[in-house]
Amino acid sequence: LSPVCLGSLRRAASINAEYMGDGVLLPAAVILVMSWVIGSTFMTVFETAVDTVFICFLIDEKHNKRTGNMFAEKELQEIVTRYEDKSKELAKKSQRRTASKNELKVSNKPQEGLNV
Repeated sequence: LSPVCLGSLRRAASINAEYMGDGVLLPAAVILVMSWVIGSTFMTVFETAVDTVFICFLIDEKHNKRTGNMFAEKELQEIVTRYEDKSKELAKKSQRRTASKNELKVSNKPQEGLNV
């Protein structure tokens, strides 16, 4: 893909000004597509990282909150505590809309794992 871009850019730079409008469209389209692919890939990786941190926090909270030995940073605990009531309201609303009998249930005992 890179040789195509470079060749198109060289061609666009070497042609007359009257033909310049047509010669710029292909490189611009290629750059647009490549930018979209790079941006969407970055956002997918970022979203996965945020989801992973959040799931780790939830597991930490579930197993270690009672003992007071949570591994999560204090700032993250404060943010989650601050929005706890709003989160519970949203969870209740979404449960009403998407109530299902076949939901995954996580056991309090780590050795039991997931129950379907």
